[in-house]
Amino acid sequence: WYRSDIPVSGNFKELQSSYIVFIKLFGDGIYGIMVFIVPLVSVLFSGDSLLIDMKTSLYAYSVNRMSKRKYILYKGIATAFCGFAGMAAGGMLCFVIALIQFPAIMPSNPEFAPVVNTQFFFSHPAVYTICYILILGLVAAFLSIVCNIVTIFNKKKLLLVTVAVPYLLFLMYGILSIYVSGNFDGVLNQILLRWNPLSMTGEFLYFFPITLWKAAVYWSVLTVVGFFVYYVMLRRKSK
Repeated sequence: WYRSDIPVSGNFKELQSSYIVFIKLFGDGIYGIMVFIVPLVSVLFSGDSLLIDMKTSLYAYSVNRMSKRKYILYKGIATAFCGFAGMAAGGMLCFVIALIQFPAIMPSNPEFAPVVNTQFFFSHPAVYTICYILILGLVAAFLSIVCNIVTIFNKKKLLLVTVAVPYLLFLMYGILSIYVSGNFDGVLNQILLRWNPLSMTGEFLYFFPITLWKAAVYWSVLTVVGFFVYYVMLRRKSK
């Protein structure tokens, strides 16, 4: 067994903080691999909810038991809530694993900290992390509703279409927005670079000082708009 005599610096120890490790997995550039996994988990967890109803007798049974309007409303709420709760629970589990695997060192070095609400992160890293996990829950709620919308137009009711289309659109729109943002200036550049779904899932933590509450409002608005589109489309299809 070889043990190095080279002293470990305080900076390296802080980099191994469970709080830093967790946040970096979602937001720090090439280390932020979870921004690609979060939307995939979201569509796989509850994205097929409406599809299952339509492929079985559950849809007809539910419509007969209640009005179509109530079914569409309740189904949308249930799908969004399941997506939110599932992602929040999964995020909390990942956070607990990080706390077990890495020391819960209180971060203090700005070099490793996110640029979003930095002082809040330094003073209450656990609360900060939980707030971010709840934002991820909103991401999952939005994508679950998008899966419902895709299901409405999925004539052959293929599971692969229902879950793959929202995921690929999410990634393609985000990557394309970032790529073409350099061709524009001013407000349009900021919208394409900062306010695209991929950046707002995690990269904003280290690259765009948007604040957590703005990110929460962003995903809440998208979820409400998506829910409205889903409701209107399914109502028209059910007539």
